[in-house]
Amino acid sequence: FNPQNYALRRLVDDRTESLDTIEVLQMALRQRWQTKRGVPGDEHVVDWMTFNIDASLFPQSNRDNYGHTFGILEYDWTWNIGDRTALTSSGWAEPFNGGPRVFNFGGVISRPDTTAFYLGYSQIDPLNSKAVIASIIYPLSAKYALSASTVWDFGNHISSYSLFLSRMGTDVMVSFGLNYNSTVNTFGIAFEIMPNLARPIGRSAAMFPMPLMNIDPGVNVK
Repeated sequence: FNPQNYALRRLVDDRTESLDTIEVLQMALRQRWQTKRGVPGDEHVVDWMTFNIDASLFPQSNRDNYGHTFGILEYDWTWNIGDRTALTSSGWAEPFNGGPRVFNFGGVISRPDTTAFYLGYSQIDPLNSKAVIASIIYPLSAKYALSASTVWDFGNHISSYSLFLSRMGTDVMVSFGLNYNSTVNTFGIAFEIMPNLARPIGRSAAMFPMPLMNIDPGVNVK
């Protein structure tokens, strides 16, 4: 399981010093089902479910994809049960024996004050990673928010924790936090400055009103 190799074949990494020659046809199907919600006279249209699937076809399969014509099958699914509750799942796989498999499933609950809770499960094979992910974003005021997250990887018997305090300014969001990783048994200190024009992810999600499907737990399983 080589992430750089996956990035090259997915055309995520297209730098000339990393990529020589590759031919790939990427196909995708984007689907969304909509409905109206709200009291009569004040209804609004929402995507109550989305389901996207992708696949890659390699004409020069022996050179570019280990002799397999099809590769990197992906999906992304979101079910917005309500305006503030959603189930999400995404993953990708290589359709041949011994190929990597990545899968995650979780639920998001948010509140009118932009408090958000996430609980999910992630599995990565053949790394034997079987992790439970939990996070919470809690706004202290219009400008300040706390975010905490944790990962328990029962497959590799490791865990990580993080706690951040964020302040939203006129132009940038500044975050300061602590984290711990049991893999190397170390504590860390992080300082982050993010322009407000950047897409809100992770801790910045607490400071922006946004659809449930875009809330990110802000945790990486490695």
